[in-house]
Order: sequence, then structure tokens, then C-alpha cells
Amino acid sequence: MPGEPDLPGAAGEQHELLARLRAVVEARDAENAMLRAELAAALERQRRLELRVAELERRLFIYAIIRVGRKPGKAIRVAKHPIRIAITPKARSPTSSASAPT
Repeated sequence: MPGEPDLPGAAGEQHELLARLRAVVEARDAENAMLRAELAAALERQRRLELRVAELERRLFIYAIIRVGRKPGKAIRVAKHPIRIAITPKARSPTSSASAPT
């Protein structure tokens, strides 16, 4: 208390308490930094998965167009096996492909 005289051991106790408090604050800061890093990693994983889903949806759409051959009335089929479609600027249109099995 401000009005009480200093006791001989009071200053040492205050320094000890201050040191413990600083250690707690440093530990909290380290934990906070770790949690922020984990959050950043999780957000990056989510971003990559969203890009992967978008790419798979794009491939499925292209496959469906090729599979249907742009003929109305045909059902769109989903591939049972992974598809690899190379798209180049000089790619032929799906309607001009010769004897594609349907």
C-alpha cells in the first residue's frame, strides 16, 4: 500500500512477481504467435483445396461437353476413372473428333 512503510523483503517479492508476470506474458505471446501460424497454414490449405475443387469442376465440365458431344437429349455421364484433358490453343472442337465412343 502507498501509505505503508516498505518491509525489508517486499522489494524482492515485487521483483519476483514482476519476473513471473513477464514470463507469463512471454508465454502467451509465444502461444499467440503459434496459433496465428497454425491459422495461416489452415487458411492456405483451404485456399489450395478450393482451387483443386475448382479445377476438378472445370475438368468435369469439359469432360461432360466432350462426352455428350454437344448433342441435345444425351445424358451427361460422370467418369469412373481420373481424366486427363490437355487443353491447348489449337485444340480441336469436340464435335469434330472422329468416332468418339458414346
